[in-house]
Amino acid sequence: MVPTFLIAEGIRLGRANNSGIIGFVGSVATILLGNIFLVEPVTAWQLVGAAIVLPGIGWLSWKEKRKVKPVG
Repeated sequence: MVPTFLIAEGIRLGRANNSGIIGFVGSVATILLGNIFLVEPVTAWQLVGAAIVLPGIGWLSWKEKRKVKPVG
Protein backbone atom coordinates (compact mmCIF):
# COMPACT_ATOMS: atom_id res chain seq x y z
CA MET A 1 0.00 0.00 0.00
CA VAL A 2 2.73 2.47 0.96
CA PRO A 3 4.90 1.85 -2.15
CA THR A 4 1.89 2.37 -4.41
CA PHE A 5 1.09 5.65 -2.66
CA LEU A 6 4.70 6.81 -2.96
CA ILE A 7 4.83 6.05 -6.69
CA ALA A 8 1.56 7.97 -7.20
CA GLU A 9 2.99 10.92 -5.25
CA GLY A 10 6.19 10.77 -7.29
CA ILE A 11 4.21 10.98 -10.50
CA ARG A 12 2.12 13.84 -9.13
CA LEU A 13 5.08 15.86 -7.85
CA GLY A 14 7.57 15.06 -10.56
CA ARG A 15 7.36 13.63 -13.99
CA ALA A 16 6.12 10.20 -14.96
CA ASN A 17 9.39 9.42 -16.77
CA ASN A 18 11.45 9.91 -13.63
CA SER A 19 9.01 7.89 -11.54
CA GLY A 20 9.15 5.06 -14.04
CA ILE A 21 12.93 5.01 -14.01
CA ILE A 22 12.95 4.92 -10.22
CA GLY A 23 10.43 2.07 -10.31
CA PHE A 24 12.91 -0.08 -12.21
CA VAL A 25 15.47 0.34 -9.44
CA GLY A 26 13.09 -1.37 -7.02
CA SER A 27 13.69 -4.86 -8.40
CA VAL A 28 17.46 -4.54 -8.10
CA ALA A 29 17.19 -2.97 -4.64
CA THR A 30 14.98 -5.88 -3.52
CA ILE A 31 17.73 -8.34 -4.43
CA LEU A 32 20.33 -6.36 -2.52
CA LEU A 33 18.17 -5.70 0.56
CA GLY A 34 16.99 -9.32 0.69
CA ASN A 35 20.60 -10.45 0.72
CA ILE A 36 21.68 -7.95 3.38
CA PHE A 37 18.77 -8.12 5.83
CA LEU A 38 17.26 -11.57 5.22
CA VAL A 39 20.50 -13.34 4.22
CA GLU A 40 18.84 -14.66 1.07
CA PRO A 41 21.21 -16.06 -1.55
CA VAL A 42 21.68 -14.11 -4.76
CA THR A 43 21.20 -16.43 -7.73
CA ALA A 44 22.79 -16.25 -11.14
CA TRP A 45 19.40 -15.43 -12.69
CA GLN A 46 19.02 -12.44 -10.38
CA LEU A 47 22.44 -11.17 -11.40
CA VAL A 48 21.55 -11.62 -15.07
CA GLY A 49 18.33 -9.69 -14.54
CA ALA A 50 20.14 -6.90 -12.70
CA ALA A 51 22.74 -6.78 -15.48
CA ILE A 52 19.91 -6.17 -17.95
CA VAL A 53 17.96 -3.67 -15.84
CA LEU A 54 20.80 -1.41 -14.66
CA PRO A 55 22.15 -0.45 -18.10
CA GLY A 56 18.56 0.18 -19.20
CA ILE A 57 18.09 2.60 -16.31
CA GLY A 58 21.32 4.35 -17.21
CA TRP A 59 20.32 4.62 -20.86
CA LEU A 60 16.88 6.02 -20.03
CA SER A 61 18.37 8.54 -17.59
CA TRP A 62 20.98 9.64 -20.14
CA LYS A 63 18.35 9.92 -22.89
CA GLU A 64 16.10 12.01 -20.62
CA LYS A 65 18.92 14.45 -19.81
CA ARG A 66 19.71 14.98 -23.50
CA LYS A 67 16.20 16.13 -24.40
CA VAL A 68 16.06 19.74 -25.45
CA LYS A 69 13.40 21.59 -23.52
CA PRO A 70 11.36 24.24 -25.37
CA VAL A 71 11.68 27.80 -24.16
CA GLY A 72 8.55 29.32 -22.64
